[in-house]
Amino acid sequence: MDKPEGMESGPTLSGLLRQASAFVRDFAAFAGVSGVIAAALAVLAACFEGVGLLLLVPLLSVITSSDSGSGWSHRLLAQAFEITGAQTRTARLSLLLGVFAVLVVVRAIIVARRNIMLSQIEAGFVDTVRVRLARRLAGAPWPVVARLQHARVTQLMSGDIHRVGAATHYMVQFAAALVIIGAQIVIAFLIAPLLAAVALFLIAAGAAIGFFMLLRAHDFGAKLSRMGITLMHETSQFLGGLKLAAGQNRQANFVAEFTDSLDQLRRERLAYIRQENRNRLAASVIAGLVGAIIAFVGLVLFDVQAAVVLAMLFILSRISGPAMQMSQMLQQFAGTVPAHTEFLRLERDLGTRDVVNTRSAPTIVPGAIVFRDVNFHYDRTRRAGA
Repeated sequence: MDKPEGMESGPTLSGLLRQASAFVRDFAAFAGVSGVIAAALAVLAACFEGVGLLLLVPLLSVITSSDSGSGWSHRLLAQAFEITGAQTRTARLSLLLGVFAVLVVVRAIIVARRNIMLSQIEAGFVDTVRVRLARRLAGAPWPVVARLQHARVTQLMSGDIHRVGAATHYMVQFAAALVIIGAQIVIAFLIAPLLAAVALFLIAAGAAIGFFMLLRAHDFGAKLSRMGITLMHETSQFLGGLKLAAGQNRQANFVAEFTDSLDQLRRERLAYIRQENRNRLAASVIAGLVGAIIAFVGLVLFDVQAAVVLAMLFILSRISGPAMQMSQMLQQFAGTVPAHTEFLRLERDLGTRDVVNTRSAPTIVPGAIVFRDVNFHYDRTRRAGA
């Protein structure tokens, strides 16, 4: 069988960075002002969550009847208690819980609006990529279109377009989680800088494990695109040459090649899943150790107040989950971004010519259809039937 179009060698780190940069530029050009507004909403939601986390230390101090320290946050809250007249434990607890509830509600409203905008941008970008390729196909010169393999276009429009949507979703969710984690890290440094530095180092070490999976995920994603084209190409060749295959008794050869492609794809998928599970297990173990280490270092070595240590542990629990999700989303993005590269490669092959969008009605020529100089050829060995 002929080798399908779009087959290239395995990707490298530089190739991954180039493909990711091209994807981000394409998405940013489409998002425009809506993307800026969505990013601002994400930052605003992170700020409200950060203020809520800052309230944990005085809230825990009031609950445990302990001193919350002498920092700037303690002085600010003391002034707030004096202004509002909250001098008793019940009054202070009511004030802190009320402020915390308002922050939670406002943040939920902002996050809901952010998610709606991001969903609209994601869906619009995927449709734009699909329509852009259709317009390039319609506007390309016929000799260029005639040389294309149908399997390549079919795979892009039916299979790879969904992976472009997945890459868009992973990138957007990664960016949103990055903003949230960034705000929480800032809050952690405001509460206890030394503990935050130790925790950040341990979390970074755990996240580094997932970095080694990026190239593996990218390589698997590129192979998935190529194998999809191969399977589609082999199927179309089988259907196109079915009569010839039946005449030469070669149906088994087509089935064998199709099965070999599926076996190769399954082996690649299983190897990738096994490696991903091992890395996920290691990251989970590291995340569990971070909490124990921070509690020991804070209470024993640095003699940090219990309320501060509890607040740090809560913040770390809020960070560790999204951090692991970010590592997984980054791997998924690396595995799906080659699909977008295949779209860009086909668009380059088709050229920059675009179809002219005209709404004029087709020209109707009046008159009857006349057959002129039409010849008929008969088989002279047989008698013509009635």
